Amino acid sequence: MHNLKTARAFTTSFYLMILLLLFTANEVKALNITLINPDKPGRPFWDLCTEIAQAAAEDLQINLEVIYGGGDRFSNQDVIQHLSLTDKNIDYLIFLPREGNALQSFTTLEKAKIPFITLERAIEANEFSAFGHPKKRFKYWIDDVHYDDSQAGKLLTKALINKSRSQGIKHQYITALNGDHSAISSKREQGLRLALEKNTSLNQIIYTMWHPVKAEQQTPYILKRYPNTNIFWAASDELALAAYAALIKSKNQQVVTGGIGGTPSAINSIKKGQLTATVGGHYMQVAWALIKAYDHSKGINNHYIDQGIPFNLVTGENVQDYNALTAKPNWRNVDFTDYSLFLNPKLDQYNFSLESIIKAL
Repeated sequence: MHNLKTARAFTTSFYLMILLLLFTANEVKALNITLINPDKPGRPFWDLCTEIAQAAAEDLQINLEVIYGGGDRFSNQDVIQHLSLTDKNIDYLIFLPREGNALQSFTTLEKAKIPFITLERAIEANEFSAFGHPKKRFKYWIDDVHYDDSQAGKLLTKALINKSRSQGIKHQYITALNGDHSAISSKREQGLRLALEKNTSLNQIIYTMWHPVKAEQQTPYILKRYPNTNIFWAASDELALAAYAALIKSKNQQVVTGGIGGTPSAINSIKKGQLTATVGGHYMQVAWALIKAYDHSKGINNHYIDQGIPFNLVTGENVQDYNALTAKPNWRNVDFTDYSLFLNPKLDQYNFSLESIIKAL
């Protein structure tokens, strides 16, 4: 009997030891990923990106650290330089490369042997093309995630023109509130120009440096200079909402207004009949980058396709389809493991569609 008890105790201890080893092994395998949020805390768009990414990290059992870049290319580069010199255990770094010092960022990370995934296309095509594409010139550049900003500008322009024409206005005079002189702004502006049709005129492109306060302050002066303005095109939802606030103050609510972002505040504004349109979906980009990093860590190395993810257009006609985004969405309702190629062997390509996300909210 004594020997039997001893054997059972040994067996129990053995299995407990195995479970502890398995648990420890799983802990060791957890990925450590650092996200450089390029902005400051409190900015709606990048706060939303980060919130969604944190939900995805939980599903994939990723240790996600968020560092704020401060809103300019110099502070972002300082963060990258600091991380490359520390002893931090970073399995992957996710960041938005900036025009003018992107090459420095790539070179720094390559030298430090830190695998990285880039976001958006904030640098001009000629500078970006000099880098080749992921895994070529820079072996530690694993992948990139970007949306088609030209398509976004085009979608928004067509929606605003259509709305204006539905009001019986025969000639559309567009005044544009753009961001800065980055590639993102340039591509959105390119889409605007490509969508211009007969009986549409572009008054001016005004650069706001993405500051909503500046956009609101400038709107009355813009209307004095271009009193024929019947469309305000904005490169972001924040700029569009700021322009609309100024229009309310000036008792000029007939101007059709819309922006790019697809943020909850913009969608709510459309539901209220204020903004006409918003174009969005790109707030998913960090979550998609996390999934690509996770899959890469599991040996999934897809052939790189240099193609931007399409945006989604929200107007008064389909705004009800986006109701889930207008309250406080619980992004933890989304099972982000469903989008991993490693965890779903039947998938042969990524399905980064906003529609499937909305259904889960």
